[in-house]
Parts: sequence; structure tokens; C-alpha cells
Amino acid sequence: MTSVILIHPTSLSSTTIPKPHSTSSTPTSTSPNLLNSTSIALPTRFPKDTQPQIVTSSENHSFLYHLGSHTIWEYDERQRRVSEIGVGNKDRAQKVVCLSKDVVLVCTTSGNGDGLKVMEKVDGRGWKCINTLEVPDGAITALAVNSTLTLVAVGSEHGELVVYDREKGSRMVVPLGKRLSGPVSPLLKFSPSLSSTLVLPSTTSPALLRLTLPNGTESQADIREIRPYGAAARGEITDVAFSPVAESADGVKKGGLCAILRQGGVGQMVALVGLDNPDSAAKLVSFGEVGLESLIFLDGATLAARSSKGTLLLKDLRALSKAPVEMSCGEPIAGTRVLPTLPRVPRPSLAPPSTTSSRRATILGENRNTSNMATPSAPPVPRIAEEKIKESPKSAVDVQKPQEKKVVWNEDERERIHATSAAQTTSGRTRIVSAPTTTHNQPPRAPRQSNSRSTSGPPVRTIASDAHRTQLLHGGGARGTTPIVEEDEEEEETASSHHGREEEPSVDLTWALKPVGERGSRGASPKLSDAEKMEEMRREIGNLQLDMLRMGRSLRNEIRKAVQPLLEEVKENREVIERQRREIERLRRGY
Repeated sequence: MTSVILIHPTSLSSTTIPKPHSTSSTPTSTSPNLLNSTSIALPTRFPKDTQPQIVTSSENHSFLYHLGSHTIWEYDERQRRVSEIGVGNKDRAQKVVCLSKDVVLVCTTSGNGDGLKVMEKVDGRGWKCINTLEVPDGAITALAVNSTLTLVAVGSEHGELVVYDREKGSRMVVPLGKRLSGPVSPLLKFSPSLSSTLVLPSTTSPALLRLTLPNGTESQADIREIRPYGAAARGEITDVAFSPVAESADGVKKGGLCAILRQGGVGQMVALVGLDNPDSAAKLVSFGEVGLESLIFLDGATLAARSSKGTLLLKDLRALSKAPVEMSCGEPIAGTRVLPTLPRVPRPSLAPPSTTSSRRATILGENRNTSNMATPSAPPVPRIAEEKIKESPKSAVDVQKPQEKKVVWNEDERERIHATSAAQTTSGRTRIVSAPTTTHNQPPRAPRQSNSRSTSGPPVRTIASDAHRTQLLHGGGARGTTPIVEEDEEEEETASSHHGREEEPSVDLTWALKPVGERGSRGASPKLSDAEKMEEMRREIGNLQLDMLRMGRSLRNEIRKAVQPLLEEVKENREVIERQRREIERLRRGY
């Protein structure tokens, strides 16, 4: 599908034209396919019964005018009128070329002769003339700009061709010699694949002049004559069109094929020429016995020809043997402008970014900073613990599986660990819910797991003791799953301790199951005092407040991202409404 603007005798419309192979037309069909078009509103000051003229920019902005108008109207990519350009009370627009959506080159005529004005949009609103170029002698008959928007070519009725270089700020007169007699043809165009190459049809024969502008080392232009219909052909060239240039993934540019339309003479009227190799033979294309008036490429492989009946004939250049497909509209088609395809910018999504890593997110989509930390592997369980579990089936032991939760340790515990072993850097919080015991075989303690943000090191995994059972309690106000260690009754613990000493009277290997920080002091039993518990609770409350602040900040950022496109659209609509209101007020006042 190709988006185009159709020019009718007194109106404009926009539509999309399908590929020739996707239409239902056949070579034997007699009625053309009907295009569903949308009318484009013209300004109220636009003269009635006047054919509109329109040019498009690379940003999909359009500029509407008519021959001899004092005003040029700008339309955006949605075909909404956004601004207007005043060329002056005494000047009248004849030709318009877009250098960008904010810079327009206007060829004007007045009682003092023709002029070339460079109009620029100031602050995104009004337009003003920033420069007036020196034009050749006589009336301007041709105006063209290259694909890189750096060269502007102007031809006059006296056969003078002038090229302006925007980057260098220079003006160069290209001598044509005896190859061209009379005025420069309005079909003067730059090749899209060769930015410094011009094509100029001859006014006396069906020949095409290929002009290569001089660079820094050459002194004059290289002019070659191309005769696609043969040396003995008659008639004249009435239109020239170029296919768009596309760049492949490996950086190779393809396109720039030149299509030439001839009127008069015998034989086919359309010929295809490659300017990269002008010595190669031209390929003739048949559109049937229908009179053609103009050519335009819809894409790199579809050539459209406008017939004298006001319809479009679509030809697939990859299947030249097939008959062209005829397309029509509710009104006769007087011209066609292809709109460039622009990439769509997606709106920012409110959903959190998906990832395959173990990163955690809050319910509001805030990503935790702990996702970039490597999760350590689970420590191996000593065999002595497995044997004791098998030998003591009556003991209530629940081994807790490693979890993917992040753990925040106590500051005092971290200092003791760093003092004991500098090679192993772990952090966490330990909370014991039991009374101290006097037995020598002190069971290991499981650190409490929390969902708080870890800022001191990688998370660790916990293993439950073989002398205690764990119970998972889920509270309504808790921030995560917290294992609580409960102590057995004193009688069961004493009996189990005596039973262990009777089986192994001289070997005590329970120290291997204890954390590293507790191996140095076997008899010491660290216990949190009331002050330490209060300090730990204060840290928990502080971490909770920080998490709430981060969640609020992330939520505000997501809301801003979601609302920003809507705010911009509302602002644009307000500006358009304000301009329309001013115009209505001006029309009511009568000036």
C-alpha cells in the first residue's frame, strides 16, 4: 500500500493505492477499480474553480498553493492546516520546492521580474524571508533540488542554467552550449541515486541530456546525450520520473531508475533508462493504446501512468508481460503526489520491562537494584547431617529449601563475619526466637529472610538445623515470607542430647553445621538485646519508608511518560483551534 495525494481539477483527496498484483483487475476487465479517497479541506480563501498545486516534504508536510497566489498553506502529516506563508502583496507564487518542513524555496513573479525567496519558519509558527537568491536572466521555467537537499538548480527561458550550493554558499552557471536551444524545460530534475547529476529533456527531439556537475578538480560539467527511442525517433519528451532509492542492509543503494514518457512518433511511449550505465539499451514498457500524460513511481517496482481520461494505470515492472491495472476515483485525476513512509514511534508502555533474569519488582512495577547481583549456589549439606536425620526419624526436622529471596543481614553480624574470614563476604539479619541453652551441642540458627533491599553484598541461602523445626508464618502486614525458628521443649532436647552423646561419646561434629561466625566461639551464644531489637526494628521501618518513596517516584515517572504524548497532542489541537478561531474572526470582519 502506498499513501498518495490526488490532485483533482478543483479539489484534493488522499488515498492508499494497493499493489497491482493485489487488485482484482484482470487484463479483460472493462471497468477500472475505484479508489476510496478522503477529501482534503481547502482554505476558505482558496479561489473556487482553480486547480490546486501541492508539494510534499520528506517529513510528510504538504504545501498548498495555486499559480499566482499570494499565500501558501502548510498541512501536517494528518492533512491538517497548521500555518500559512505570505509571499507579499505584489509577489505571486509560481513554483515551490521543499528543502525541509521548516525551509521552503518559493519562486515568485512580479512587475519587476522573477525572484527566488528562501522562507523559514520562526519558532515553529510564523514564516519570514531569510534570503533572496540571485536568479538568471528572464523568467524562471525550471526549479529542482537534489536528494540530499544541498543543490538547487534553476533554469530560465533564455536557456541559462544556474546551480546553487547550500553548503558552500556558491552560485555556478552551467554552460549548455549548442546542445540546448530555447528555454530550459520545466522537467529539469536531479537523479536521486546520483546527487550531482541532472537530467534535462531536449525541446526539439526525444533525447535526454545527462549533466554531471563538476567537483573540486573539474572545471566544467560533463554533458552526455541519451536517446532511449533510437536516433531516428520523432516526438518530444513530456514527462520524466525517477524510482525511489532504498538502501539494503549491507549498505548498497538500489533504485534511481529513470522513466521517460514520449508524445508523438511511432512505437511505445514509455522507456526505462539507468543513468548509472547510460550506454546500456533502454527497456520499452507498454501501457496499451491509451493516451498517457504523466508518470510517477509508487515504489521501486510499480510505475503509475496518468491517462487522458483521468485514471491511473499501474504497471508492475517485475511482470512486464501483464497488462496494467486501471484505477479511478470519483473525480478525474489531474496529478499524484506520493507521501514518504515514515517509521512509527511507539508510545511508552506502562508495563514493566520483561526480562529473563531473577530481578524482582514491586506490585507497582518498580525494579529492584538487586537484580544485577549474582545469585550464589546453594551450599552443600554435610553428610553427617544426613546420617543423623536418617538415624533419628522421631525428631521433627523440616529442611527449608533455598529460596530466590534477597536477604539483608545485621550490621553487627557482618562485622563479626568480616573479622573471622575476609575471603567470604556475606551479609544478612539473624533473629532468634528462643531461649538460650547450656548444652555444648548448640544447634545452628537460620537467618531470617526479608524482602528488603540488599546493599552490602550478594544474597545467601539458608539451611535449617537438624535439631529444630521451622514454621512458615504469613502475616497480613508482613513484607515477605519469614521463617521463624521455634525451640523444642527442654525435656525433648535433653533426651536427644543424651542420646547423641551415647552414640558418639568422643566425636562432636555439629560445629560443621554452624555459620562461619559462630565457629570461633563454640560456647558463646550470641543473643540480641532489647536495644539491638529496637535498632533492628528502626532499620526495618527506615527500609520500608525508602521503598515507599521509590515506589512513589517510579509511579510518578510512569504517569508522566504515559501522559506526555496526550499533553503534546492537546497542545497542538489548541494551537490549531486558536488559529482557526483567528481566521474565522478575520473573515467575519471582512479583511
